[in-house]
Amino acid sequence: MNTPVRHLPLLAALLLAAVAFGCGQKEIVCPAGGQLRLSVAFEWDKAPGARVEGMTLYFFPEDDGGKIWRFDIAGSEGGAVDIPAGNYRMIAVNNDLPGVTFSGAGTFATFSANAVPAGGDSLLIPTGTLYSAVVDHIAFTPCGVTYSKPDGCSKECPAGLVRCSPDTASVVYNVYIRSVDGLERLKSAVASINGVASSLTLCDDATGSGSGAIVLRLAAASGFPLAGSTSGFDTANAPVTLTLTVVRTDGKAFTKKFNISRHALNHGTAHHVDIYIDEMDIPDYSDSPGDDGDDVDMSVIVDGWNVIEIDL
Repeated sequence: MNTPVRHLPLLAALLLAAVAFGCGQKEIVCPAGGQLRLSVAFEWDKAPGARVEGMTLYFFPEDDGGKIWRFDIAGSEGGAVDIPAGNYRMIAVNNDLPGVTFSGAGTFATFSANAVPAGGDSLLIPTGTLYSAVVDHIAFTPCGVTYSKPDGCSKECPAGLVRCSPDTASVVYNVYIRSVDGLERLKSAVASINGVASSLTLCDDATGSGSGAIVLRLAAASGFPLAGSTSGFDTANAPVTLTLTVVRTDGKAFTKKFNISRHALNHGTAHHVDIYIDEMDIPDYSDSPGDDGDDVDMSVIVDGWNVIEIDL
């Protein structure tokens, strides 16, 4: 009855081999040139109702000599990509916005979104709604993946699945005028917001130093005689002004400019900024604009901008 004893060394060797190649082994390295299948799922809990045509994934290596990988994924649910095992930091952005370009993709820290210039005078094309997500410290091996969630907790998935929650990286700017006297004399009206950042870094949503202006047309909407909406990045580290321009039915234009404090705009936290103007008077036909188009008789009541309301 000593047969089992003779097989103990062989059994022990097999067990040791199984442990060495098990998923608990952190030093497993994918063979050179090999690709592994990684799945990425987008969860829209931070941006409910978001509609995107596609997302682009950028994987920035944390390993020396690693390559940057870029993948386009159709739709909003996610998909699978083939990528070598390694350690990465990932940035995901929607790729369906003609008003946004990307630059600085050579490093994780410099990868930026940029508003497209609309022409002279620092005008910017509205960005549309930009969504972005960052997944940090992705460790991908043949046995699965671990990664850090935004709250700092570590997530592990043997099936090789990364879940990320894109959030809004741009701002919707709304202007509402509650009362307009002389509306019958109005041909058109626009508002421009100057001091909006022209870029932001995607790893931390920090706005760049450059700024420009975004323009929104005003028309009757949502129960207001005049209202308008546009989109852009958050305000930059620069003075922020709102300029109202109205064109009377006789073709004469009037403008009024106001300074808006960055404190009132709640810089860095708002996804929506609503600016309410209580009253505006369209100048009578007997009034003419000055040489620069600015007319002091164009009355606008905003209560010192205390009526600015921020929708977070």
